[in-house]
Amino acid sequence: MAIEIASDITELLYSRDFIVIPGLGTFMGSYKPATIDHVQGILHPPSKSIRFKLDFNAKDDVLTNFLVSKYNCAHSEAQELVERFVTNAMKLLQKREMLIIPDVGRLYLDYENNHQFLQETNNFNIDAYGLPGIHYYPVLRSRKQLGYSVDPYHEQKVPFLQKIKRLSYLTQTVVPVAIALIAVLFAVSIYYNKTNIEDRGANVFPVSFKEVHVNKSPLGVNTLPEELIIEEEDDTDIVAEEEDFLDPEPEEVYAEGQNTDALTLPDDVKHCIIIIGQFSQKDGVRKRVEEIYELGYDVYTDKNKNLTRVGVQFVYESSSEIKKALRLVKKRFDESAFILKD
Repeated sequence: MAIEIASDITELLYSRDFIVIPGLGTFMGSYKPATIDHVQGILHPPSKSIRFKLDFNAKDDVLTNFLVSKYNCAHSEAQELVERFVTNAMKLLQKREMLIIPDVGRLYLDYENNHQFLQETNNFNIDAYGLPGIHYYPVLRSRKQLGYSVDPYHEQKVPFLQKIKRLSYLTQTVVPVAIALIAVLFAVSIYYNKTNIEDRGANVFPVSFKEVHVNKSPLGVNTLPEELIIEEEDDTDIVAEEEDFLDPEPEEVYAEGQNTDALTLPDDVKHCIIIIGQFSQKDGVRKRVEEIYELGYDVYTDKNKNLTRVGVQFVYESSSEIKKALRLVKKRFDESAFILKD
């Protein structure tokens, strides 16, 4: 008859709190009270917690005497069976394999060569009749069964877990779409802003003189100092005549030295141009044009090789007005300003 020492150890643990395996160690049992696992919904009855203590020098004849009485064999034969079981168990552990004790647990060596024991779920507490864990489920009752007034809203209310699932689904689908849409809108806005900036920069000059400002700011407010204000006579006819003689809007590319913004005025009107500076970048031209308009003058620009010359232009009656304007321009902009035409 085949003798299974592992099964005999399992049988002994129902009646004893510890079993010594000579040359290997001791299985020890301790009382474990009843517990409730609310997460998994399991009620665990009182049981016996089994753990293993490694002890190569442990000695006890309980297992040997149990084999003698159960299998009616000699004591020496029972000792030999136990020794053979321990030898085979040590070989399994050295090979990184598990020593399985049925319904008790598994003994193995971890990566640090420490003996570890994993207990099975079998209940060795005979006072609890060896009851296993029991799954329980909450009893669901309607408000009508509980005696509450029936509310159609609560009768159709979605369970909490289902709401969580719906919220998770919306989070996983709607949020990525919203983020992608925001990114697209942001990219489009950057593109159009850049395009508008480039268009505004390209339209700064040459300046179109559809509306001629003579010693007046673009807003119609006179910003000149009092000593440079020229008392104007009724020039309705002159302005109308100027509009009739205005050139078409200038082209984007001009020949070298060509005047792009010279006023077309009648021959009897004296016209002066003062050059303030030359620029190679559009930003410099744009900035100077804005400053000239703020001062209350009309802008003059032309091409000089690869540079753009910027200046002020105005009509005058006497040479003293030119001198005053030149002093003001040199003080405000650049001392090297010079008269191009008077």
